[in-house]
Amino acid sequence: ETVTKAVEKFRDVAGAGSVAVAFCSEATASIQHFLAHAAMESEATKGAAAERGENLTVKFLRCLSMCVRKRVTALGSAAALREAVRSCLVHLRGCSGVVALAALEYAQVLLLLLPQLQEEDAGGSEFAAAAGAVMSDEGAGIALVKALLEAANGDMPPNHVIDVAEAMHGFLVGVPRELSWAWLSAAAKLHKPTVTEMALVEFMEEAMSTECTNDSRKLKRCVKAFCGGKKKAAK
Repeated sequence: ETVTKAVEKFRDVAGAGSVAVAFCSEATASIQHFLAHAAMESEATKGAAAERGENLTVKFLRCLSMCVRKRVTALGSAAALREAVRSCLVHLRGCSGVVALAALEYAQVLLLLLPQLQEEDAGGSEFAAAAGAVMSDEGAGIALVKALLEAANGDMPPNHVIDVAEAMHGFLVGVPRELSWAWLSAAAKLHKPTVTEMALVEFMEEAMSTECTNDSRKLKRCVKAFCGGKKKAAK
């Protein structure tokens, strides 16, 4: 129940504009200006200006991704990192093209954050504390994996399924097996509540097998079979 509430909390989002405002409350002035401008332009663009808005959204996501990779101190609090994760979840649903690719790249960066911090021996830093609280304790890691399953099952257009599989593949090979098993199995149960224990174990064993971790296309087939085959993309 706790995990379910945590995941649903992260999916209850109002949009990139409000996310940017919340995130920027912890950011430096220059980042605040850029993100707020990008979000407002993305929401306001219509018709012929849509491409410009799309490009700004991509820059917005890549900027957040860079902030996470560089351990920018603006994200050194649970509140700021929480909003940064929420901005990723917003764009993992209903997006396509370059925006979808940027969102998937950003999701992978977030999912690799905890093990990378452990390798950096940054366990005592504020950034590491925030990452542990948000990604693990609050369930953001599970929420992101669940969002990837949903993206493969129709939240993104069918032509992006292989891109989703590659993002998930990067997570599975870049995170310790115990953690990837815990997050993927919890996400799978939330995504497909009616799944039997036997079916879940079969999915997990196949997804975590050497065959799938060595080949994202085989992982793609595994994920699609678990989710239920081809689905129409979300409008």
